Amino acid sequence: MDNHKKTGTEEQKFAGMLYDLPMPKLINPDDRTLEQWRKDFSDLDQKTFNTILTQVKDARLSHQKRVGWQAIPHDLTVILFVLGTILYGLKTGIIIGIAVLVFLEGLFLFIFVEKLYRPLSLLVWLTYPAYLVLAYYLYKQSYEWYLILTIVLVTWFGTFFLGQLARIPLQLLMNAKQEAQQKISQNRKDK
Repeated sequence: MDNHKKTGTEEQKFAGMLYDLPMPKLINPDDRTLEQWRKDFSDLDQKTFNTILTQVKDARLSHQKRVGWQAIPHDLTVILFVLGTILYGLKTGIIIGIAVLVFLEGLFLFIFVEKLYRPLSLLVWLTYPAYLVLAYYLYKQSYEWYLILTIVLVTWFGTFFLGQLARIPLQLLMNAKQEAQQKISQNRKDK
């Protein structure tokens, strides 16, 4: 029992140490680093050591994908806002952008599709050229340089700000649902 408790603590220390590492060092540790970890956590058998290493890698990668998933609505919004502005004008582009942002923030808060993450995450590379296309389009429409700069900056900051704002009601709903489920399960336990 005492040895199992010590090993459990050793496992937690090893997992905690791994979780705090920078991603490149965690994903591809060199042989010397692996040997040092094995020496520092010598109470762990090889199978447990490898299992913990794999689980922490998977957890960190999954967390990184989920964080990246929350940035996709911003990228899609910018691209669709620019397309809407070019095709239908600035006012319509703003309406399209706000509608798309609110819709996607809600959708992406509730849904996570790992298969779609990788292709959609590549949209970030289209976002910055979209800002340049927007600036060029506004220039061709005879907007003053300071208006062009203002519109591009408001688009950049606005999508982040409005995205956070759009998530608030949805997060409140999710929290209320979670609290209700906890109360229901507590009531069932009490019976």
